[in-house]
Amino acid sequence: MLYPLSGAGSWSDALSGAVAGLIFIVARDVISPRVLGLKRYVLCPLIDMLNHDGTVPSDVQYRVFSDTFCVTAEREVGTGDEVRISYGPRSNDQLLQYHGFVERGCVHDAYIMSAFLSHVDTACGVSDGALDRLEREGLLAALRRGIRLDCEGACDEPSIELTRRLCDALGGQLTPADALLAACRLERQAMPTTLGADVAELAQLAARRKQGKAGPAKASKGFDPTAVDERRRTILDFRVAKKTILDKAISALERQSRD
Repeated sequence: MLYPLSGAGSWSDALSGAVAGLIFIVARDVISPRVLGLKRYVLCPLIDMLNHDGTVPSDVQYRVFSDTFCVTAEREVGTGDEVRISYGPRSNDQLLQYHGFVERGCVHDAYIMSAFLSHVDTACGVSDGALDRLEREGLLAALRRGIRLDCEGACDEPSIELTRRLCDALGGQLTPADALLAACRLERQAMPTTLGADVAELAQLAARRKQGKAGPAKASKGFDPTAVDERRRTILDFRVAKKTILDKAISALERQSRD
């Protein structure tokens, strides 16, 4: 309004500028994220300090007209309790890669068994003819990428279908459940440590931290034994999470085979 009143331009110029600004805002904040699926990332003080909890329904929004960020957590927070938000449906692989931590009991976690086809080959042998058939059907590349187990150890629908088609190509040597069970067992056997050993080492680290004792001393400038323990704890948390998924899958498949 000040633009035409001050004599800097006409009312039509002012209206054109207002319309252009409105179109830009709508395109940036509505069309780009919601229609085109594009995302913008920002560093936001205070909100960036909120920790993650994958079970908390939450939302972070930028309100254009008030020029503010709004955090909504759909869970009651008591006085003195920590406010947490969800960083999204991220597995521990994603949380570790992008945020540097592992969430215990992550409801969005998954286990990707990239050696699935190799394990089935070890269990019963996958002939060249079966591989050729899978290649013709456009399934070989997907099988080589592996199958996915969710946090409860269950295969998702694409993995179930891949396993079924693989068993068909093998001429019925294995049922899909038998193939999955054999692969899961071989995957676990290939791991250098057991779930129990990892859990025991985590307990040792927790006890040492509680007692205020640092890790093994080393005469080196800038060396922080406590940081070594924290890195080790993160590694163990990740291994425990993945082995827990694998053990759940094995238990479920063993029950299925008995039934």
